[in-house]
Amino acid sequence: MAKKRGEERVPQLDGSLLGQRADEALRPAAEGHPSRGDNLPRRYTQSTVSRLYGLSGNRCACPGCPNKIVASPTDYDDEAVLGNIAHIYSVSAEGPRPWPGPGVPTVKEINDIGNLVLLCAHHHREVDAQSNTFTAKELMQWRENHFARTLARRTSSVPLEWRTITVKGVRFDIVTTDAVLRAVSHPRTDIVSTKEAQRVTTSVDYFFERDRGGEFSYTLTDCRSLGYVGGRFTFLSVRSEGGVYFDFSVYSHATNEWVRLDSRVPAGLFDVEKPSRWKRGWLIAVPLWVSGMVASWVFDFHVTLIGVGSCIALGAIGPVYSFVGFVRELVLRRALSRVQWAVSIS
Repeated sequence: MAKKRGEERVPQLDGSLLGQRADEALRPAAEGHPSRGDNLPRRYTQSTVSRLYGLSGNRCACPGCPNKIVASPTDYDDEAVLGNIAHIYSVSAEGPRPWPGPGVPTVKEINDIGNLVLLCAHHHREVDAQSNTFTAKELMQWRENHFARTLARRTSSVPLEWRTITVKGVRFDIVTTDAVLRAVSHPRTDIVSTKEAQRVTTSVDYFFERDRGGEFSYTLTDCRSLGYVGGRFTFLSVRSEGGVYFDFSVYSHATNEWVRLDSRVPAGLFDVEKPSRWKRGWLIAVPLWVSGMVASWVFDFHVTLIGVGSCIALGAIGPVYSFVGFVRELVLRRALSRVQWAVSIS
């Protein structure tokens, strides 16, 4: 069966909706400048298709259209892709809504997410057949409004099996916070002096509003921009039994990417009600050191080695505790790296 002009289907997509690798339609197109009359190939990068379908909310971008882009699986069949990837500006100079201006677009430009919109089959045929009615400007507005509505409804949830994790005998609760970015400060430059040299750092303050009420801010240093004001974000954090929080990463709903935060593990994150290993070490080492010093003073030189050994044991407590803390932090960060991909965004 012949396809309609400009119509195409993507059979399998990489993203949260399908979770399968796309076929050759996802292979990045080579950069080129065909002649004005040529049809540019429809080739989309994996990232473009993933973002396009992820931001669609599984609905056609036409205002008021209830049609799904991907049909849910049944007891007898897998999910089915029903929607079409439509070009706002046509891939052909003779097609609907040709590329504006005298220049010729590249393959990358014509297949960029800024020139694409997801529509059901009915509305895809309609906007191409009545291109004077459905202009490029109107289709762009459809897409932006559609993305905004989808982002406004998206929330996060943690699967039941990942809501608690245990690291080196310490139990943590996994917490996600959905928020909207309300303001961004101007970058400020600070000079940090160390023994070796001076280092210039750039810090930016981000101010968020939680979905459940309340505001909070976050400062990022020497990190790429999180996103635009009004964008939605999800923070992944852990909460210890003592109520101490540690923010690990943040998810941008606009780019479908996790960004690792540069926050350090709080000092009290691994403290629990029972004495920690570090405290127990001090409770043993201090009395041993005192008794050794007293014995050395009473019995003179013969037992001085007890005091010396006690001092060595006491001095080793710090480095040993630091190494144990480093190992625990490393294990915690690796566990959270797995947890973030289990978080459901819908």
